[in-house]
Amino acid sequence: AARRLGVAEVVFLRCMDGELAPDLNLRERIVRMIRIHKPDVIITHDPFRPYALHPDHRAVGLATTDAVYPTARDPLYFPEHLQTGLEPHKTAEIWFFGPEHPDKVIDISETFDRKIDALRAHVTQVGEAEELESRMRDRAIELAEGHPFELGEAFKVVQMRR
Repeated sequence: AARRLGVAEVVFLRCMDGELAPDLNLRERIVRMIRIHKPDVIITHDPFRPYALHPDHRAVGLATTDAVYPTARDPLYFPEHLQTGLEPHKTAEIWFFGPEHPDKVIDISETFDRKIDALRAHVTQVGEAEELESRMRDRAIELAEGHPFELGEAFKVVQMRR
């Protein structure tokens, strides 16, 4: 999937499917990645969405949120990182995808087909590809209503205190 999107590097955190918990262990792994890569924006699952039923999605969203603020920016968290040259980092924004109440819709008209192609790489998880594409296209059209583009994707953007 990453190759289909042109992603140069994928880092696996070696977590077992169905066993994720928003604990200190997962948070440390995410903080380490934040301190290595120093992102301005992080995109993750919305852990605050009511009825977000997949426990791994909730766990990674919550652990990522806690990693961004306050953990990754505070040198008192995981001081062993400092010993390996990993400095605290302040990420400017978190973009939660699939939110109940989005406040940002972006144009995905030119990238929608690549998105679907990448999702098709997850054969065991997406089921019937044509049904998935149809459902996602309908949702993207709906999200684009009132915007000057055909297909949209929605996010809830949280500005982090600097």
